[in-house]
Amino acid sequence: MLKGGDCAPSLRSGGIMVSLFRALFEPITDHLIRARRYLERQGFRIITKGYRFAGIEVDFIGQDGSVLMLVLVRTRGPAGVGGRHEDDEEIDHESLHQAAEKWIDDHPDVNVKDVRLDVIRLDWYGKARGEPVLRYFPGAIPITMRTSSHA
Repeated sequence: MLKGGDCAPSLRSGGIMVSLFRALFEPITDHLIRARRYLERQGFRIITKGYRFAGIEVDFIGQDGSVLMLVLVRTRGPAGVGGRHEDDEEIDHESLHQAAEKWIDDHPDVNVKDVRLDVIRLDWYGKARGEPVLRYFPGAIPITMRTSSHA
């Protein structure tokens, strides 16, 4: 029982509620930041974030030389803690093709010789020191489309 003048632990900075909030929402809100930092450290140029077309969202569009990268970020974690479970089977390949072609058509100034679809998976199961395990799969989902070179 709390005595007069005492604050409930959940209301103090660093208390139970703050810890619970961090456990539930930080993994969801910062997964894109972690993924972007990883891609940039690999030397990839991020051009667009959150590109939406044909009912899907591509988390990042970037370049690896003259290769256009469509990057999907997926999280896996225990239900209610650390994000939602997303499977590659949910991905609509035809919509991704259409999104890539539309983006290329809308950006004639970008030199594109090839296109690939990459997946970054952040695994919150078995995380060490509160950090997820990041796995990067370049060309994870086959994407075949017309090649165009805009210069």
